[in-house]
Amino acid sequence: MWVPGLEDWFSWPWIIIGVGVLMLVIGLLTGAPGMAVPAFIVGGVGAILYWQDATGRWESWAYAWTLIPGFVGAGTVLSALLGGEGRESLRSGGSLILTA
Repeated sequence: MWVPGLEDWFSWPWIIIGVGVLMLVIGLLTGAPGMAVPAFIVGGVGAILYWQDATGRWESWAYAWTLIPGFVGAGTVLSALLGGEGRESLRSGGSLILTA
């Protein structure tokens, strides 16, 4: 790394999280609120990988993958709020979050 000590804080999962954030920003700028769903999936998986990399608990993927439907639900809720969709989208997103 070019900056000493930065590699202790910045690890490769941040790239995946950054891609998720970039997807969300692109969706917001282009007026496509549906991009929130894949953005939350990619960013959420990046957050799981960050936690696993920081703790060394890679075996947690055996059950951590079950959080992905919750990421879909959070993206659906945000998409419904940004896109002015009906209560059904909010309800289905909320049920996915609770399921996860």
